[in-house]
Amino acid sequence: MRKTPQRASLCRAWLGAGLAALLVTSFAGSCHGRERLAGDVERIKMIGFTVGDMEREVEFFSKVLRFEKVSDFRVVGSEYDKLQGVFNANMRIVHLQLGEQTIELTQYISPPTGRPVPISSYSIDEWLEHMAIVVTDMDAAYSILQEHNVRQISAQPITIPQSNAGAAGIKAIKFHDPERHDLELIYFPRGKGNASVADGEQPPVPRHRPHRDDGGEHGEGSNLLSRAHGI
Repeated sequence: MRKTPQRASLCRAWLGAGLAALLVTSFAGSCHGRERLAGDVERIKMIGFTVGDMEREVEFFSKVLRFEKVSDFRVVGSEYDKLQGVFNANMRIVHLQLGEQTIELTQYISPPTGRPVPISSYSIDEWLEHMAIVVTDMDAAYSILQEHNVRQISAQPITIPQSNAGAAGIKAIKFHDPERHDLELIYFPRGKGNASVADGEQPPVPRHRPHRDDGGEHGEGSNLLSRAHGI
């Protein structure tokens, strides 16, 4: 597949969730000035999604968002029934990695009676959560969503207005994966967010694997994403 200038302009680094920023901030403030206790939280390990069609979801995250599948396994047994609160649970679990962070997709082989995300779901509904992924070029990233006919929540990328001084100039778009999980792409101009990845600067290279600009084992556009944040 031919490498396009739009795809080449994107930069890959690490994934996470908007909740992480809030959790870390709250934790840091609560622990400041005292010794850490045995029960203190430390970090977010990963983000999990329950899915109905594992192959379809893995293809979406791998081809559109350039995650790498790092594990694919089954778990079954009474311990998992108790952990999940689901009788007779037989689960297929796939871990997908972007940079130094991982998401977990879980499909219940048994029982196969999970309910899909309601079609009539909106941002005001309390059950909705989303994962925000930072990009270094919103126009190029948005064009990739369009190329893959990704279902959008936002009509188009929006720019935070100057009336919100703390976030002015930030661009964002929300969209769905094939099973209607909410996702977001977000762009930070210089001076907003992490300065190391603003305005197209190269983020730190993950230490666990070599960085490649030529498309690597994922083919062209493997440097799609940057990191996660939330607004």
